Amino acid sequence: MSTLSASSLSAQSSILSESITLPTQSPTSDSQSNAESDVPFPPSHPTSTSPDPSQSSCVRTSSNSAIENGGFENGLSPWSVDLIDLMSTSYDISTPGASNSCSAFHVTMARNMQTDDLRSNLRLASPLIMLPPPGVNWTVSFWTRFDTAHEDSFLELLANEAVAHRVNATTELAEWTKVEVPYNLEDGDRMLQFVFSFVLGAGAVRNEVWLDQVAVEVPATTS
Repeated sequence: MSTLSASSLSAQSSILSESITLPTQSPTSDSQSNAESDVPFPPSHPTSTSPDPSQSSCVRTSSNSAIENGGFENGLSPWSVDLIDLMSTSYDISTPGASNSCSAFHVTMARNMQTDDLRSNLRLASPLIMLPPPGVNWTVSFWTRFDTAHEDSFLELLANEAVAHRVNATTELAEWTKVEVPYNLEDGDRMLQFVFSFVLGAGAVRNEVWLDQVAVEVPATTS
């Protein structure tokens, strides 16, 4: 009977150990794809923009007036704003306007510590009308309304810096009202500009004013 040496036994044990060692398997690509497919994703939905109901039902106005964009259909340009009361007066283009037009100029005024010292809260200037015929009689028209009737609040129309007309915040002006003002261009004038001055007044606490469809036209003459 043969006897195995210690070194032989050690070698055989090493061989058996290697023969029963199983390699470690990494996850297959299929298992990775299955795991990824199990991750939930939010469903995609087509986006759409709904039209503004107030814009879709309004009526866009057009005019042959000498004043460009008198209905504020194209925003504010080429009109210019001088915001005098920076503390509590604001303005924007609102919808709807007069006669269900698509836009109007809107001013909100509130009383503050400087109100009594202000001659105007905001001034809105029209674009210049260059070289109008001298001595011509013009008709200036516009639509306006006030949120609150108050004797101290008013809208003032200036033509070439001279007061041409004033509209007070009366009860009748709670609804859209058309105002027509005759204006005679002086012989020395070579350009014309209108300014609307929005005034809260010393006794009023708060008010809103809307302005729309400003037009300047020469009345038709008959021969």
